[in-house]
Amino acid sequence: MTKDVFNKGPVIIQVLRLEGGEDPFICAINGRIALDPLCEIEEQLRNEEEFSHGEGLYLYEASYYSGQFGEYGMCEIAPGWELTLLEHNADWMTPVEGEQP
Repeated sequence: MTKDVFNKGPVIIQVLRLEGGEDPFICAINGRIALDPLCEIEEQLRNEEEFSHGEGLYLYEASYYSGQFGEYGMCEIAPGWELTLLEHNADWMTPVEGEQP
């Protein structure tokens, strides 16, 4: 095969953040990703991400960064997931117009 059938692009993830001390969790993904990296992203969301918009649905683009290593092989910037906030929806409980209850 001359063309790679796997998507090499970023993964889009939807994260639900509730008030009251509940940990944020991934509730939807769009893209190809294994379970282990998905767990890494969820752990990073719990420990590092700031949810400054409050509760609601957050949409992120997740891309893997392979890190940066110096001339002698020492790690200067650790590999990991880069998460870019695309959207926040605070009205996630409001039904979309035209949907059946």
